Amino acid sequence: MRKKHIVWFEEVTKDDVDLVGGKGANLGEMTRAHLPIPYGFVVTAEAYYVFITAAKLQKQIEDAISIVNFESPRELAQASEHVQGLILKASIPNSLVNEILHFYDNLVMKEEQYFSQESTMLKKTLKRFSSMYSLPLVAVRSSATAEDLPTASFAGQQET
Repeated sequence: MRKKHIVWFEEVTKDDVDLVGGKGANLGEMTRAHLPIPYGFVVTAEAYYVFITAAKLQKQIEDAISIVNFESPRELAQASEHVQGLILKASIPNSLVNEILHFYDNLVMKEEQYFSQESTMLKKTLKRFSSMYSLPLVAVRSSATAEDLPTASFAGQQET
């Protein structure tokens, strides 16, 4: 699966944490186990690297964190805000935007296929939501590839 920028939940396993993060891997495992969760996809770490490379941000990010005293919450917050500003000002490559939009456009079709195999309760829930809202409904969540590691606890510290 390496080199994929976007993957459907059912393509993801617990062994893909380095590519999709802990939340992404768990969503993949739950989908593969046919648990009642919304259908979806993950924008991978590979897509992040494509973005960072295209925007020429790697050196700027490295420079920003190279001078940080990691024992100082204030310095960490300042560096984080600086890096976040760099990222927010950068443009996502059109090819990546188009790929994300392609997956989004296919989400309704894939969702219908997924739910057609599931329980009547899930079908009723989807039908109820589709009568109230335009589909597909989406939730965007961050899932850092290192946030759930025993040596690095970052869970819940990102804004989504």
